[in-house]
Amino acid sequence: MGLYGRPLGGAGQVSKMHQPVNIRKFVKKSQKGERFKSTEENKALMRRLYEEVWSQGNLATIDELLAPDYVLHDPAHLVRGPEGFKAYVSAFRAAFPDLHATVEDQIAEKDEAAMRFTAHGTHKGEFQGIPATGRQVTLSGINIQRIVDGKIVENWVSLDALGMLQQLGVLPPLG
Repeated sequence: MGLYGRPLGGAGQVSKMHQPVNIRKFVKKSQKGERFKSTEENKALMRRLYEEVWSQGNLATIDELLAPDYVLHDPAHLVRGPEGFKAYVSAFRAAFPDLHATVEDQIAEKDEAAMRFTAHGTHKGEFQGIPATGRQVTLSGINIQRIVDGKIVENWVSLDALGMLQQLGVLPPLG
């Protein structure tokens, strides 16, 4: 079980984090089919995801950026594949249609890229059972992505969900 009592996957499924790793797939190749792009290319890929998908709502870009076996590890959700990610983004953008994400910092090494981001939006639609409040929300988070052959294959995200729920008026401020 994941956070909030939600299942992480189907029966008998094990997170990729806990499966044996074939180290050969991480060795950089210099021929066509190269596993690692440059760190700058990987950072640009992450920026495209936030600018084109999250900020502009361009779901077609997802097919260009995500591998078919993509997995998103979110504390409240486990999302699989580009179609699952499209549904995830669509639900979030339906709740916050004016969402705009800003990349604050990025760090990349080998096949992983990390990013700190801030997103702003107005709660105009239902969000995880919370009716629209009309309130402005600022959400911050950190995202780590694993990129192979120019596609995002795995993504770990940590969001300030508590702060967002407080801004929506669902939870009282601490203190």
